[in-house]
Amino acid sequence: MDSYRSKIKRKMFFGGVICSLSVVIAILDQLGVIDKISFIKKYEMISDFQFGFLVGIGLVAAVMMFKLGNALKDETKLKMLYNEEHDERIGLIRQKSGMPMLVITSCIMIFVGIIAGYVNEVVFVTLVAAATIQIIFSVLIKMYYMKKI
Repeated sequence: MDSYRSKIKRKMFFGGVICSLSVVIAILDQLGVIDKISFIKKYEMISDFQFGFLVGIGLVAAVMMFKLGNALKDETKLKMLYNEEHDERIGLIRQKSGMPMLVITSCIMIFVGIIAGYVNEVVFVTLVAAATIQIIFSVLIKMYYMKKI
C-alpha cells in the first residue's frame, strides 16, 4: 500500500501543477499581460471561453486533489480508491475505449488550443472542436463497452 500512497502523492503533485498553471494563466489574462504578447486583437468569445475553461480545469484539479488527500488520510478510503482503480472489468472497458490516451491527448489539445487562441483564432477553434469531438466519441465508446462487457 506504500507504493500506492506514493502514486497518489504523485497524482496530487501533477494536479497541483495543473491547478497552478490554470490559475496563473487566468490571472495573467485578466491582468492584461497576455494581451501585450498576443499577435492578434483580442476576441471576446475566445477570451471568455479560455478564462472559463481555465477556471474549470483548476477547479476540477483542486477537487481531485481534495479527494486524493482525503483518501491518503483514511485507510478505508484509500483501499476503496485502490479497489476502484484496479477493478479488472473497468480496466478492460477503459483499455478497449482507449481512455487513458484519449483523455491525455484531448487535454493537451485543449491546453494548446487555449494558448494558440492568443495567436490565431482558427487554430483555437479547430483544436478545441477536435478535442471535444474526441472526448464525446470516447465517452460513447466507453458507454457501449459498459453495456457490452
